[in-house]
Amino acid sequence: MIFRPWKGRFSGLKNEPSYRECLVSYLAVPDLPLHVEGIADEGTRKTYSLTRRFTRHYSAETPDGAVEPECFDDGSSGAGTAYIVRARPIGPRAGGVPLVLELLDLLHIQLTCLAGERVVRGAAVIDFLHVGPNRDGAHAGPALSRAREMEANDAILPRITVAEEIVTRLRSDETLWRADHFLRAEVDLIDCMLRAERSGVHYIDYLRAGLGEFDYDFDRYAAFLGQHKRIVESGLADNSPWRTRGIYEWLKHYHNARIDDDLTRPDEMAEPDECDLGMAGALTPLRIG
Repeated sequence: MIFRPWKGRFSGLKNEPSYRECLVSYLAVPDLPLHVEGIADEGTRKTYSLTRRFTRHYSAETPDGAVEPECFDDGSSGAGTAYIVRARPIGPRAGGVPLVLELLDLLHIQLTCLAGERVVRGAAVIDFLHVGPNRDGAHAGPALSRAREMEANDAILPRITVAEEIVTRLRSDETLWRADHFLRAEVDLIDCMLRAERSGVHYIDYLRAGLGEFDYDFDRYAAFLGQHKRIVESGLADNSPWRTRGIYEWLKHYHNARIDDDLTRPDEMAEPDECDLGMAGALTPLRIG
């Protein structure tokens, strides 16, 4: 399905009381029930809970009555896929919404889905969302439309894309930074978490960022890459519920590129040391042929 862009149709919503500027993440999670009741599988319950959990930002500057983030199911959920919308209001009344926290939440969701052999898609944008004057209205507006559009058009591959304006805005809007952090620290974190294609599409680089999530424990990271390899090889062999081969061809390229990057040494002229040889011995068999 192809969605038509909004082309700035709602540019005058800043002063509308029923709309709030939000950081909106739109996720498509296969084989995830819409209600936690009746979910017996522990891994599925964990995935359900994680998609609806927000890492909070506690700061002395957070105002009383700050607007809380919320999560809701999109009306288009169905056909075995749950469409989940995460909305973090931004601006003075939100008390600051660090972008890094939402990207970390999305990374954790993606890694948990992979552990359950679910290949998640998604998109993150900043725009205005209709929530009603008392946050009791129907959810609509350019934020939801653009996130749906990006998920359908740019995130057709199994990845979570991030709108360009989010990366740009991080450099000038301190409300997106964590407390006591400077711009350089935030940009460094974002650079470690995002990957950009030649087309300009940014997406969460979960294989690279995953090493940090495993506390730089190389054995756990190698085990994760091994699981990722099995998922991709299963898809390439057409034994997966996701039978679109192009998806797994992209995953194969992404997987092997990550391993090649890990094996690239800064100084190619120097003799490889014991650590280099050990890493090569562990990672080379994990490439997908």
